[in-house]
Amino acid sequence: MKTWEIRVEGIVQGVGFRPTVYALAHQLQLFGTVSNGPEGVKILCSAPESLAQTFYQRILSQAPPNAIITRHSIHESAPKFFESFEILESQHCGTRSLLPTPDFGICEGCSKELHDPSNRRFGYPFITCTSCGPRYSILKDLPYDRPKTSMEEFPMCSACLEEYHDPEDRRHFSQTNSCATCGVSLSLHTGYRSGLFQGENEKIQHYILQAWRQGKIVAIKGIGGYLLTCDASDEQAIQALRARKDRPGKPFALMVPEVSRFDLSNSEERLFNSSVAPILLVEKPKDLGIASGVADGLSQVGIMRPYAPLFEWLLKPFGKPIVATSANIHQAPILYRDAEIEKLLQIADVVLSHNREIVVPQDDSVVKIAPASQQAILMRRSRGWAPNYLETLPQLSVDQIWAAGADLKSCMGFIHEKKVYLSQYLGDLSHADTEQHFLDTRRALKRLLQFRPKVLLADLHPGYVSTRLARNWGEENNIEVACIQHHRAHFAAILGEHRLFDSEDPILGFIWDGTGFGEDGNIWGGEGFLYHKSGMKRIGHVAYFPSIAGDKMAREPRLAALAL
Repeated sequence: MKTWEIRVEGIVQGVGFRPTVYALAHQLQLFGTVSNGPEGVKILCSAPESLAQTFYQRILSQAPPNAIITRHSIHESAPKFFESFEILESQHCGTRSLLPTPDFGICEGCSKELHDPSNRRFGYPFITCTSCGPRYSILKDLPYDRPKTSMEEFPMCSACLEEYHDPEDRRHFSQTNSCATCGVSLSLHTGYRSGLFQGENEKIQHYILQAWRQGKIVAIKGIGGYLLTCDASDEQAIQALRARKDRPGKPFALMVPEVSRFDLSNSEERLFNSSVAPILLVEKPKDLGIASGVADGLSQVGIMRPYAPLFEWLLKPFGKPIVATSANIHQAPILYRDAEIEKLLQIADVVLSHNREIVVPQDDSVVKIAPASQQAILMRRSRGWAPNYLETLPQLSVDQIWAAGADLKSCMGFIHEKKVYLSQYLGDLSHADTEQHFLDTRRALKRLLQFRPKVLLADLHPGYVSTRLARNWGEENNIEVACIQHHRAHFAAILGEHRLFDSEDPILGFIWDGTGFGEDGNIWGGEGFLYHKSGMKRIGHVAYFPSIAGDKMAREPRLAALAL
């Protein structure tokens, strides 16, 4: 009998792929193995060719819901003898080209168990399974297995281990499996006392609900960092939050226990309930019952579901929307370390923390559905999507490229083993803490992927923090640094997104994007480019006029009007 090797790449670790393969193999009475590796999932089985092909096709067609397969293959392998079908320990050698699994919002099955008094995980605010829970935010190394995550600190109890090894259980090989006996625990902190009601979840829940009702600001440790929360109907609490956070006018997002009062399209409803669970920008109902300070003067509001079981555990008994915004002060990155609780207490009245480490901090993703096309427009790409980019790109002449990005709304990119990785949203690099966050993220992704860049891409602007960091890295490691004009980069991004690099026809592009340092030493903004046969020519632009007050003019259009 022949032995076959099946390879599956993409988002295939941490989604229940191995248990699915195991179940399919037992249905077909096949013997062999399945394991995680640096590229994805590897399957070996002994079978006649027709049965192996049936197995292969079922793996592809019956993959877990959160799996995204980007590449797959089957070929005959060296003969092996198997006595059963087993899930093996992960393989660690080889080139890493895996797509790290993003974090998943709580699934319907776990939500039901969380609120079921007869279930042993009733009221356990860190319930997960193979279909939901933290992944990228707790990941320390690849391939994805519990010892390589911050769940390593929580050895499973006998009941959880029994589920973990039971092929019939939906937590079979769930790397985040835990319960109240062996799992993550809450801690409550105020300006007067730390560790309040340690281990007493019902008392903690009651305390937080009362704090919201009393107009207090509560910082809650979520999946990617702390969120600042308060009752969305309490105008005084919202104004206090604005003052402490130094956020005078920018709208706040809402976390809502249910969406019946929102008139969502089918596309919006699917995205709202998806495993990504982003902040979704929607039309604001007139009778929403929220304070004007949430999104004053705007017709839209950002809403998200309680994507972590901890949030759902609190929101369901509260019964109405809360403000949920990243725990940071103006321009600084999101706070996520327990060592920062003292800093949090300068903004919040109460801090609700837990003892599962956040390895990779992330803000919530923000998205809007275009009314006419029903296309999703990503405003902020972070939790639930980072760090993968799954679109097909044109053939590249160079691999192992790192792109530093710009300074505002910072994000970095990697091209590694013909795959593209985009970091989570990082923030404004003018803040020292964000610069450190940028370096930490680069270090973490470099380590995860064992990435060794050959070329570094940076913005042409000599004063950009991201450009300085790229040049420093290049000088320290003798790596080529290529600087690219800001608006040319925007046009190239559009060409790449729509796969137009190989177009036979010339393409005209207009880039309206504030300002960028120009190749002639002037500040550019409002550029016309012509792309043809791999060349990009600047053919027109808004007439030059005096620039005053540095970058402040780009931030405040009234200064541009004055200069004109």
